[in-house]
Amino acid sequence: MEATVQILSTPLPGEEPFIGDAEESELIANSSDGRLWIGNVSGNPVELGGSCVNRPINGNLFSGNYLDLDVTNPDNMPIPVPDPNNVPPGFYRELRILLRFVGNPLETLTTYFDYDVDWGDPSFWSANQETWGGLNSQYSSPLDFYAKSGSVAMIELSCFGPSPAWRARLLWAK
Repeated sequence: MEATVQILSTPLPGEEPFIGDAEESELIANSSDGRLWIGNVSGNPVELGGSCVNRPINGNLFSGNYLDLDVTNPDNMPIPVPDPNNVPPGFYRELRILLRFVGNPLETLTTYFDYDVDWGDPSFWSANQETWGGLNSQYSSPLDFYAKSGSVAMIELSCFGPSPAWRARLLWAK
């Protein structure tokens, strides 16, 4: 039996891996902050030890796992998410992302995610204008609305595998 271990490391304070940055069982270390991640079966980094904030959700909805991301920073876009077509048949995957619209909206942004995300029927957004604070048919998702208002929004992406797209829903916004 032969085993290999690959460890990716960075000495930069605050540097964290994104969803999709790891291969299964690969280690990612931040030597400056003393933090360590391991790639799960989907290739997503899962932080080891303590009360970890930024990581994909792993089944327990009460664990508070999410990715906290400034989406007005062009370096963070598009948001890397796993390919929903790679989710094995019979498996369910769920990701939660806290989107912070802290700067100027990105005018040239054509997509938030590197894989397709389905927000449901676009007529829902125009039919529920009052619920979404005046959201109308010019927006194809609630993110387009919140990007212009400088809000913070928690979204959930989920799918039953394999799937052509992530199914999205807005959990809350402020």
